[in-house]
Amino acid sequence: MSNVMFERTPRVELPAMSRGFSALAVKRTGDERAQAPVLPGIDVFAAKAEAVWSVLTGRFAERLSPAEFDHLYALFIFGLTSPAYEAEQPAVHLGICGELLERKLSPGRADAALRLVPETTDSWVLSAFEMMERRGVETGRALTETYEEDL
Repeated sequence: MSNVMFERTPRVELPAMSRGFSALAVKRTGDERAQAPVLPGIDVFAAKAEAVWSVLTGRFAERLSPAEFDHLYALFIFGLTSPAYEAEQPAVHLGICGELLERKLSPGRADAALRLVPETTDSWVLSAFEMMERRGVETGRALTETYEEDL
């Protein structure tokens, strides 16, 4: 895990459906997360998610707040998995996003990264958010085409 430390950052919760996944995040009940069905194909995305984590840590960990960094990573993961899971129920798609995020983030941080858009510390951060989601979708399309039978 990186040296990114979680700290309280003011956040703005988006209204339902305004960013596709933000208000539909996997709900928690007590200490147990509502479980999505078995998530086929998670291994197809795990290696790419791991590689992107390393790149983002090197480029952005010192320049972003912890909440911004987590959200940036979540946007990539959401984009990465969208081509394969966009036709599924939202809980299935969010379940795979959560599983991938929790390989690097605590469950609380992963949940916040999916549900909340942090208040940005600099104007370029919003552009970075959009760019990472687009790159995730592009990468996800390529992986989906390559490993279609495994998904």
